[in-house]
Amino acid sequence: MNHAAGAMAVSPFPAPPDYAQHYTTERISQGTVLPPPPVQTVFTVFGEEYRLEDDIIRLNIKQLYPTKYDWKTEMKKLNRSVVVAFLDLLDILVRCPDHPERNEKINDIQTIFINMHHLINEYRPLQVRRYFYECVVFLFSNREVFKQHTFTSIKTQYNTTLADVSAVSPSSEQLFRDFQ
Repeated sequence: MNHAAGAMAVSPFPAPPDYAQHYTTERISQGTVLPPPPVQTVFTVFGEEYRLEDDIIRLNIKQLYPTKYDWKTEMKKLNRSVVVAFLDLLDILVRCPDHPERNEKINDIQTIFINMHHLINEYRPLQVRRYFYECVVFLFSNREVFKQHTFTSIKTQYNTTLADVSAVSPSSEQLFRDFQ
């Protein structure tokens, strides 16, 4: 039995989507390329469905901040809430470790942390945009310094190479004398 015939080729990277074949160099230069399809917000990985725009309410988790909010203010409120809830949990554990209120406090802390993570993840696009803006500003501000440094490095390397070549090879006058 031939095992190689039945085995499928496995690639570490997935094949490009079918619409990628329409994006050739000729079509791009002619401007006849169709716009790419919209980004899918729901996809499946290893049999589990993921959503790019997950709403915390859809996940059946109590939202502890208003729909319209100031990110920093709400994060500070949630941070204070988690500290107070933790101190309450410690108080419950000191008084009576088996008290049923303990599980309630643990669930409260978990809900607060989930809300904090959700706020952080909603802020990520703004954070990335700000990071790229700062990178572009940094690159443009240091462009002249980089050009000067590159020019100096090239000039130094050229002079070093020229000195090495002249030290190794004889001058043209010496070669002319040896030839006669």
